[in-house]
Amino acid sequence: MINELPEDCMVLDWNYAKVRPFENHCKIMKESGKPYMVCPGTSSWMSIAWPDR
Repeated sequence: MINELPEDCMVLDWNYAKVRPFENHCKIMKESGKPYMVCPGTSSWMSIAWPDR
C-alpha cells in the first residue's frame, strides 16, 4: 500500500504501546522513499491528574 500513497503524503507511525518495534517500519519507509515520522506515545497522559500512578 505504500506505493499507493499520494506523493504529498507523510506517514505518521503512531502508537501508544509500551513496546513498539519501530525499526522494521522505519526500514520499510526509508526504502520506499516516502517521508515519515515516528510518533511514540509516552504513556504519561494521566500523570498530572493522578501522580500516584
